[in-house]
Amino acid sequence: MFTELAPEQWGALFPDILTLDRRLGGRATIFPLWPVVDGACPCGAPACDRIGKHPRVAWGQLGAAEKVFNAAGDGGHGLATGERSACFVVDCDTVEAYEALAARLPATFSVATARGVHLYFKWPG
Repeated sequence: MFTELAPEQWGALFPDILTLDRRLGGRATIFPLWPVVDGACPCGAPACDRIGKHPRVAWGQLGAAEKVFNAAGDGGHGLATGERSACFVVDCDTVEAYEALAARLPATFSVATARGVHLYFKWPG
């Protein structure tokens, strides 16, 4: 299925998500996502409607602050949000949405997406 990387290998391959994890005090729960192969998801679910966007590991098996990376590099990585990772995300699906919010929100870690921007904030607690 996939090979997990040893922690000493993470930094060179996943600098953005590890920068975010450091900003969250090491509390981020990070997991590999199923890849997109020929426009489809190889997860085995008939008519999968979450292509490239769902966990490649069993969700209930991930502990708080656990980090699982895919050495094959054939899929992205996800970040559990909420109290378990000490963050929440504002998803701006358009440049216009981002521009409307950016002036009213504090500066924060952000990641460009296919359609817009994800803005990451520390969990209020």
